[in-house]
Amino acid sequence: MISEFTRTAVPQLVSHELAYSKAQHEEKFHSLHEAESVIREELEELEEQAEVCRKLFEDLHSDTRQDDEAGAVVNAKYLAGSAIYAAYEAIQLAAMCLKMVEMSDET
Repeated sequence: MISEFTRTAVPQLVSHELAYSKAQHEEKFHSLHEAESVIREELEELEEQAEVCRKLFEDLHSDTRQDDEAGAVVNAKYLAGSAIYAAYEAIQLAAMCLKMVEMSDET
């Protein structure tokens, strides 16, 4: 279950990331193909980070089965950091999708 704060904050973070992207790069994509390429890149980065999370969880699971509390805690810390980084990637992905949607809204 997601808290109401998070439910409200994440769309705001996506909007902020979209504004940041527009300020750092172009206001809009030059083409549908550019938009698709950028979205694909963000999705691949998210998938890579999700795989890191999966591997860290496997290590945590192994530590837990071996009753290695110290190892499990270390892996939980790494997993938390990796999950946060995955959230960054997901926010960037959502922002780039919205940037593409804006192309459609302007036509």
